[in-house]
Amino acid sequence: MKNFEGLKQNLESYLRKWYLLRMLRGLALFLGFFFCYFLLVTFTEYFFYLTEGQRKTIFFTGVLLVIIGSSYYFIYPLLQILKLARRSTYSEVAGMIGQKISGVDDKILNTLQLGENLGDKQSDLIKAAIEQKSEELSFYNFRETLSWKSLSRVAVFLSLPLSLIVILALSTQGRLVLGSSERLLRYNVDFTPPAPFQFVPEKNEYWVEYGEDLDLRVDISGPKQPSELRAFLNDSEYRLGKMDDTWQLTLENVTEDYNLQYEAMGYRSRTISIRTYKSPRIGLLELTVTPPSYTGLQEKILPYSQNIKALRGSNISLRFQLENTDNAVFLSEGDSISIEESSLTFKLDKSLLYSISLENGFNKALFFVNSKLEAIPDKAPEIHAVYRFTDLDSNRVAVTIRAKDDFGLSNLRRVEKLGEEETEFSIEANDLGFYEEIISLDEFEGGKSFSMYYRISDNNTMYGPSWARSESFSLKLLTSQEKKAKQAKSEASMMESFEELKKSREELNQSLKDLEMKKSNKQDWREEEKLKDLLKELEAKQKESKEKRKDLEKLVEKDLAKKEELKEQLKILSETERKIEELRKEIESLLSKNEKEELQQKLKELQQENKEQLRREQRLEDLLKDLLFQRDILRTIEDYKELSEELKNDNPKSDKDIEDYKEKAAALEEKLKGHTEDSKELADLVESEEFKKESEEIKNNLDDAANSEDKKDASKSKESKDKAGDNASEMSESLSAMMDGMQAKALTMNMQALRRILENLERFSQDVEAYKEGVSSLEKNDPAFRSLLKKGSVLASNSKVINDSLVALSEKAPEIKDKVFKHLNEMQYQLGSAQGHLQEVELMKSSSAGQFSMMAANDLALLLDDAMQNMMSMMASKKKGEQNCEKPGGGKPKPGSMSEKLGKMGKMIEKLEKGSQPGSKGEGPAGKSIGQVLSEQESLREALQEMDKEGGKENGNGKPLDQELDEMEDLLLEKNLSEYLERFKRVETRLLESEKANMERKQKEERMSKSADELGMRDVEKDDLTDKKNIQQKDILRLSPLLINPFYQDR
Repeated sequence: MKNFEGLKQNLESYLRKWYLLRMLRGLALFLGFFFCYFLLVTFTEYFFYLTEGQRKTIFFTGVLLVIIGSSYYFIYPLLQILKLARRSTYSEVAGMIGQKISGVDDKILNTLQLGENLGDKQSDLIKAAIEQKSEELSFYNFRETLSWKSLSRVAVFLSLPLSLIVILALSTQGRLVLGSSERLLRYNVDFTPPAPFQFVPEKNEYWVEYGEDLDLRVDISGPKQPSELRAFLNDSEYRLGKMDDTWQLTLENVTEDYNLQYEAMGYRSRTISIRTYKSPRIGLLELTVTPPSYTGLQEKILPYSQNIKALRGSNISLRFQLENTDNAVFLSEGDSISIEESSLTFKLDKSLLYSISLENGFNKALFFVNSKLEAIPDKAPEIHAVYRFTDLDSNRVAVTIRAKDDFGLSNLRRVEKLGEEETEFSIEANDLGFYEEIISLDEFEGGKSFSMYYRISDNNTMYGPSWARSESFSLKLLTSQEKKAKQAKSEASMMESFEELKKSREELNQSLKDLEMKKSNKQDWREEEKLKDLLKELEAKQKESKEKRKDLEKLVEKDLAKKEELKEQLKILSETERKIEELRKEIESLLSKNEKEELQQKLKELQQENKEQLRREQRLEDLLKDLLFQRDILRTIEDYKELSEELKNDNPKSDKDIEDYKEKAAALEEKLKGHTEDSKELADLVESEEFKKESEEIKNNLDDAANSEDKKDASKSKESKDKAGDNASEMSESLSAMMDGMQAKALTMNMQALRRILENLERFSQDVEAYKEGVSSLEKNDPAFRSLLKKGSVLASNSKVINDSLVALSEKAPEIKDKVFKHLNEMQYQLGSAQGHLQEVELMKSSSAGQFSMMAANDLALLLDDAMQNMMSMMASKKKGEQNCEKPGGGKPKPGSMSEKLGKMGKMIEKLEKGSQPGSKGEGPAGKSIGQVLSEQESLREALQEMDKEGGKENGNGKPLDQELDEMEDLLLEKNLSEYLERFKRVETRLLESEKANMERKQKEERMSKSADELGMRDVEKDDLTDKKNIQQKDILRLSPLLINPFYQDR
């Protein structure tokens, strides 16, 4: 029965294809008829504008035709395919197939009938017949008898109206034709025929911001153009204007919605909507800047600007008043931050460009586009350091630090670098903006490079402190020898410039004197220009003098003796400079006023002050030279002691160390030779055989030490070095003894000169008193008038001698205070006034001036007496058994007095006695010490001879002193110290008694009354020159006594 079932399936397949072809054929016919109907009614509507009833009839007719046609031609065949409607039987299908294939229909029918009969009878014969017939029919595919080509005719029918519709849709006019079908669909709307033109508006819908203006534009297209166009906005009518074929209308301040229609020639356009909206906006922006807390600044509210600057790290707070805004965003260089609750706060770490984006349902707008928030970084602090040396030796550096920062400073540090080692120190100060300190370079090791600078930081606690560095100070530290050499060179240069300044001032003073003489001779004032030039030169000299004085003040603060005295001299110089400056300004003022007499007086005063300045500068220069010499010699003494200690305590392991000692000894010797021109005593000592021998022995002993070390003989090397140390110590002691002697000699000579001045001053006072009394007793036409005039001239000459002597002594003796010259000048001035008044026969005035001159002389004597007492106190402090001398009015101890010489010899003898005691170092007294005692004894012999010339006699009985001294010399050469000491004590007693008797005798002679004419005025300068020839002394140390260390005073 398999073949029979295949037959049924073949028939079923044929039936389904047949229904499908029928459905497609019906659909094509239906669409073809529908499109034809559509074109028909559309063209009819387009050309005739049917009435509402006609369009309604056509519409419903079309709907009915669509329902009927689609049901018959499409829906019913579809239902048959789906077996939802009655279908043809297989017998009917066999007839349809028979029409295609001849004779097959009977076979199909026969087979189908056998199959129907088989249901009642299950005969195998029938089954076999059915199978046979079905097998014969299986060779046919009934489906293939149905061809798709059968649809071609209905497809042509469909394509004709469809092609026409497509053609119409592609053309403008065709679209107008097809568009008329819309009116058929809207059959209940009354349509008017189209206008002969078309409204072409710019937009079919307008959106305008609330309150803004709106421009309406519309074009008219078509064969006919209207001459007038109106617009209807709600209930309002407006006329449009035409410009360049375009109709225009401007609606101002649109605040509501409108429905717009254009009307022309009775035709209206379609309705156009005009809608208003409100854009988002910012009503108010408030920007608050809160600086970082470390700045101490208060928060600030700033108005908006395109570029706002704020300190880096500040908190920025933005507060907005937003209107018509649904969403607000802060935009900044690719980042966006949503603005919540109309505010935004952030920290300003860097500069940024920003804008504010606001958005609502109608519009999106940007505000503050490219506005800038500039982050100003906290500036690094500024620091400047000024370095300057406070002394001539460049050992102390004064540092002035000035620093500043916007918001305060927090840390100041000093960085020092010595060689390759760098050290940093923190500095505590109340005010870091201004700080001063003094750095001593003495504490650093010499010979290395040294540099320093300062660092300072601000108090930025947010991003960390910023540091700034000051200028650097650097130099190479000098060794001790280099420092001394530099100091000596600087001091020498300063003294040279001081000397040049003094010479220049002398020339200036001479020019002022010449100019004053010309004016006193009543010449014309053509010399005014020269005077102005001299005043300018004087001003320049005064400035230079001030600078030199400042250098001197620095030098005084160093290791010089008599600091207070030097400071006093500098203070006097400063006061004189001030007076000279005042006189210079007064003279300049008088020049402009042409006050001749007063100008002449001021010129005299200026000349006198300049002269006083010269004298004071000379005195200060001499004192400085003296003190500098003393200091250098004392340093050399210390250097020899240091060398001695190093040689005795050190144990060099190489020849190099011993060579260093040799070089140091040679350098000290050369240093002494460099000062021999300043001191004859030093020159004699350096050239003495004993001193040369000690120097040579140092070299020899050091050579022996080096040879012993080569031979590995440490003991002998140590012995040689100890001997060299003893030689250095002896040289140091020799220099110390020389210094003691020079000091005592200088002090003695100054006292001798002062005594002579006091004697002259006493005589001068007595002569002035007699002169005053003589003037007071004069009568008219008195013959003594001429004699008094002559006597006045003699007194003036004598006062000049006192003046010159005192000036000379003041340059040697610092004990002579500068104020004595005030009384000296007063004394001379009053004496000159007395002479002038006497010449004018003004006796009362002359006598009064003489009285004033005598009083000034007495005041001067009192000051000089104080100076004498100071000198005597200094002398007494150096004697072994201090004794005060009588005042100048009584006995006058001679220079080189017995007590002084005996005291000095006593010290030497004690030293000899100690050196000869058992257990003491050495083997008896040294030859050098014996020579020093013999030298002092010879000086004592010369003093005895001088006493004999003055009438002095020995007191007591015994051998003559000359014989005693000869015997004592023999005992000393034999080194019989015990006998020598016993005889020395006996001679000392006799000499002191003799000196005392001689002083008492001279005091009695002084008390005897003598007339003024019998008293002669002694020229101290000439006497001093004689003393210089006798002593052959040219050294600068004679100018003032030395104030040496207590160590040397105790020797």
